Amino acid sequence: MRLPTASAIDTAMECLGSCVLRRADAEGEYAATGTEIHAYLQHARADKGKALAMIEDPGTRERCEAIDLSRIPAGASSEVALAWDLATDKGEMLALAGRRMYPAGEVYCGTADLVGRLPDGAVWIGDFKSGTAMAACDSWQLKTLALMAARAVGADRAEVDMITVGYDGKLRADHHALDGFDLDEVAAKLRDLAARIKSADPATVPLHSGAHCRYCRALRCCPAQTALVKAAVGKLATLEEKIADLTTEQAGAAWGWYYEVSDRLEAIKSALHLRVVAGEEPILPDGRRVKAVRSHAVKKSDVAKAEIAELCEALEQRGEIVSVPTTQVRPVGRKRKS
Repeated sequence: MRLPTASAIDTAMECLGSCVLRRADAEGEYAATGTEIHAYLQHARADKGKALAMIEDPGTRERCEAIDLSRIPAGASSEVALAWDLATDKGEMLALAGRRMYPAGEVYCGTADLVGRLPDGAVWIGDFKSGTAMAACDSWQLKTLALMAARAVGADRAEVDMITVGYDGKLRADHHALDGFDLDEVAAKLRDLAARIKSADPATVPLHSGAHCRYCRALRCCPAQTALVKAAVGKLATLEEKIADLTTEQAGAAWGWYYEVSDRLEAIKSALHLRVVAGEEPILPDGRRVKAVRSHAVKKSDVAKAEIAELCEALEQRGEIVSVPTTQVRPVGRKRKS
């Protein structure tokens, strides 16, 4: 039995299918942006210019450059791999040499973006999110990492911050503290989750669809998602006809459905894309053939990235590159507990 990593526990708590169904890794556009921002924050305190030069996307580079690095605690360690053993209740800081090859068995593992120690002896965990984030007190990822770190150093308290990187580069932290009783409760819940995973049958495990499905590695193989997409085909036509007559409450439900279905469709597209890249050439109902077509993309050397970053900075100082207000439509605020 392999237990979910800390980053997957929020999804596991919502749906056990994420742990027992067949899984496949896929990184979408938003995940790729998050990865670039995390890498920047890991290296920028040592060399901001070099860290910026490594970012491919200009929008992401601009967003990172606006981050006030002084808000990150100076003594905190970056990218700390942690583990907690269910049987012994012991935590450990792992030496993985940059590769997240966690040990197997009845051990929960995870990597914290930032780990520090507070003056009163409590451990501190900071986790960066580049998109919409849940409250720190609701995050099982943060609670699990806090337990791991506290058990590793013998601390009886932990404090956690969910640090959202805004589109303006501002860092906004949501704080939560856990005492010894809280940490014991986290340990009990994680043991219960492990027991349920161990006894779950993939053929009969209850499945629950929701916003958590967006980050589920079993998404492509989930029967609940297959059924959802099939039902969407008929629902789309009906919804389009009645969109103008929806109440505000119905429009909210329609938005929720839209986000849920679009995530599934994007995952399906990614899976089909891999098949075509592997050599398959399926024929569309209209007779066209889907095939992999070779094209050329621009690849920049590290020197080019650094020079482009310097040029962009000079143009910004001259007022040739400016920030302009735009309107974005996206969910805001905290996710309501179900």
